[in-house]
Amino acid sequence: MPLVFYDPSPSRVGPAFNSLWTAQFVKADPQNRKSAPISNTLGAEQVRNAIVTGLANVTNDREVIFAVGHGGALSLSEGTIELAPGHTFELARGWNPPIYVDPFYDFVFPGDPTGKSMKQTDQIVNPAGAARRLAHWAVYTSIGTAMKANKIYKVTFLTCRVGNALDFIKKISLDWNTLVKAYTRYVWYRLDGKTNHVVAYLDGDAVGSGTNVTQGETQLPQVDFVTVGPPLAQPTPATPAARH
Repeated sequence: MPLVFYDPSPSRVGPAFNSLWTAQFVKADPQNRKSAPISNTLGAEQVRNAIVTGLANVTNDREVIFAVGHGGALSLSEGTIELAPGHTFELARGWNPPIYVDPFYDFVFPGDPTGKSMKQTDQIVNPAGAARRLAHWAVYTSIGTAMKANKIYKVTFLTCRVGNALDFIKKISLDWNTLVKAYTRYVWYRLDGKTNHVVAYLDGDAVGSGTNVTQGETQLPQVDFVTVGPPLAQPTPATPAARH
């Protein structure tokens, strides 16, 4: 079972729903589930540090869930993922703020007359903005280094629709050497006024149907997602004695 990175920041009307959901998720199996906060007060390098620290304490199944921010998809290669709330660490195409890093920075696009990636051009020509882009890329790739060092098997983005940007999440999976799971529908959180429990469900499912059911209080939605990535060996399940 996974480690969940979550946003602990309160909303205008109370605790963040993803924070409440994360607490329920971990409580349902505390021996095999963990959580780590990433707040909207952190800078990008502090976000990286929080992720790296969390990865060093990952669960035996070596799975990670990001339940911290927004996501989206414009095309197969144009997606958006937040690794922290408040656009602090946003992955997307291009470099215009609030985008922090473009995962295709080191990619050589077929047909590019220069035959070089933007990263190579920045290193050789040093155009305006190169130092910023290279510094941000170093922070992003250091997360991948930590993923590899801790043998992370799968990353799930519990965020909206980024599973439709298939090439975008494939690039992240290659950078991090993990499987990446992402949803193709909007992800919502619903507070049940009777139980005060939060359900994580997918857009379009009415209360009591599809993913918008009690199971969503402690489980991820099990439909309408894609999983991409390099072929990886399934981690060996931990023995009962190793689960302490």
